[in-house]
Amino acid sequence: MKKAILLGTTAVLLLATPVSAFASSVSSPARQEVQKVELTAASKYITDYKVETYYRAASSIPQTYRHTFTDSNGVYWSGSLSLSRVVSWGDLWFGVYSGYVYVVEQS
Repeated sequence: MKKAILLGTTAVLLLATPVSAFASSVSSPARQEVQKVELTAASKYITDYKVETYYRAASSIPQTYRHTFTDSNGVYWSGSLSLSRVVSWGDLWFGVYSGYVYVVEQS
């Protein structure tokens, strides 16, 4: 089962841009999609959430997360997050960016 856990403040939401302005999907031979399992802190503003994990071609360590969500007004948003720190623990990858923690289970 794939899962993503988001913890922290709503700082990332302020960096998001409307999905219509987001560039076309990044091409990658190894792509993993992660569906929302749990949201805390910003959950009342988000009704749907998806994270796509893109990997470097030579490594299985996730480097960039593309996220999309629908806010409480029904507006779609999309953005891209570059990780400041990535560590592995068992079969889970932990990415930390701007106070948010994403836990991504490998497929």
